[in-house]
Amino acid sequence: MGGFVNRQPTYKLSERPGEVRTIDKIKAKLKNLRSPEKQADGDTWKPPKLEYAVLPDGERLGGWTSAEVDELDDLVRHQLHSRRAKFKRSMKGFGQYVRRPLGLFITVYATLITLFGAAWVLFLIGWISLGSRKAYIVNIVDNVLVALFAIIGDGLAPFRAVDTYHMAYIAHYHRKTWKRREKLGLPELWDHNDLPEQRKEDIAPPPQVDIESLCARRMPKSFARRVAPHIPKKYADRMIARNQIEVEPNYEYTVLSPEEQSVLEYHERKFSKSHTFYKPHETETHYAFPLKLLFAVVILLDLHSCLQITLGACTWGISYKTRPFALTTVILCCSITCNIMGGVLISMGDKRTRKHDVIEKMMKQELTSEAIETINTRRLKEAEERGEIDPEIRKRREEEKDREENEEIKKSWKSVPSLPKKLLGKGEDHRQPSLPVEARSSSSSTHVDSPKRAGSSSSKDKKSSRSGSTALQSVQETPTVAQPTCPQPVARRGEGVLPPKKGVGQKVLAGFRKADLDRS
Repeated sequence: MGGFVNRQPTYKLSERPGEVRTIDKIKAKLKNLRSPEKQADGDTWKPPKLEYAVLPDGERLGGWTSAEVDELDDLVRHQLHSRRAKFKRSMKGFGQYVRRPLGLFITVYATLITLFGAAWVLFLIGWISLGSRKAYIVNIVDNVLVALFAIIGDGLAPFRAVDTYHMAYIAHYHRKTWKRREKLGLPELWDHNDLPEQRKEDIAPPPQVDIESLCARRMPKSFARRVAPHIPKKYADRMIARNQIEVEPNYEYTVLSPEEQSVLEYHERKFSKSHTFYKPHETETHYAFPLKLLFAVVILLDLHSCLQITLGACTWGISYKTRPFALTTVILCCSITCNIMGGVLISMGDKRTRKHDVIEKMMKQELTSEAIETINTRRLKEAEERGEIDPEIRKRREEEKDREENEEIKKSWKSVPSLPKKLLGKGEDHRQPSLPVEARSSSSSTHVDSPKRAGSSSSKDKKSSRSGSTALQSVQETPTVAQPTCPQPVARRGEGVLPPKKGVGQKVLAGFRKADLDRS
């Protein structure tokens, strides 16, 4: 009768309240309790879903309707894709740039060079007839052009000489660091242009896992403190090995002495104050500037100053009646070429070290803040029309904004007398601050395979061979051994131990065998 009678019990036995285990009670209470993280997430403000707009830090859209949020996103989309909006934004930025001393000087300087250069060319090719006074007027225009070029070439020559002095120290200590790390057998830096500042003894040791903390994950701390000493050592070691986090050793530390490190930081600080394009360490928006490009830029700028001094000596020292025309033309062409190449190399270094995603996010945040300001202004106007607020509120707000902008412009004009100090690396520090050591990509790359920026192909190949590798062996410095020990080569993922190095003869024989196999 097994098919007709249900032998399963129709009741369920439950334990008495006193017989329920303590751990089960704790688990039930933990399930019913709301975790602080979930509670914080529920109490915090949820940002709206935006496709193009990115809210600035600390900005909230409290009280905004879904239609206004969609309008904000559409305004940012229009600013990003509309050519008219881009042109209007660029003209607005140019207007703010011209109101400052440096922008006004560069604008007037470029305008004068363009006008006199165009007149010089038109006089030479004969489009503007000057009659018998052509040579004299062309000489006057030539002298004016040489004087304009000398403002930059001759005027900045002393400051460029000081920059060359700082650059020599920077290049010397960079090469000294690379050679010393290679001599000690240390692996290559994550970014060989960004020399680490921290010392070896300042690196924090990897976190250690003990048996008591592992037990506390599954039971109360007081109970784990009593249970942990009674666990057999065999099982305790197995639990620790299973939960141990493999952390690669951090080799991102300086190998220079404290005196050498202080000298290097001094020259980096002086050079970066006079040249805003140079960043010795990773910042929020850029990586460290390449040393090779820095060396080339400084040499080109020095050559430009030397050629400009030579051009002025030839133009003002030799009469225009006996001066060869090809002499000044060749010197001028070489000088302009050096200046243009220096600017091109600076632009290349900026694009190579730029964090495009961070800069794009910052640009979207700025556009979003402008769109929020536009919507708030429109709200105030609508409230004024309805008679809810006083019209003086909006006017007072606009006046305060204009006053802040004018104060900033006045402050920039007051800093003009301190320009020579700034060119010498003195005065106020307006540089973009470097990221802390913990926030740099070099410190995170020792634990996680972080993406590396585009660099030289050789260094990129070397760095890619280390990604996802096992921990390197520690370096031991023994004074009795002539050559220091080096970390062993590391196998890549999916590979075992690396095969031993082959000699030249073995490589040749292997090539012959491969050719025979291909032929067969």
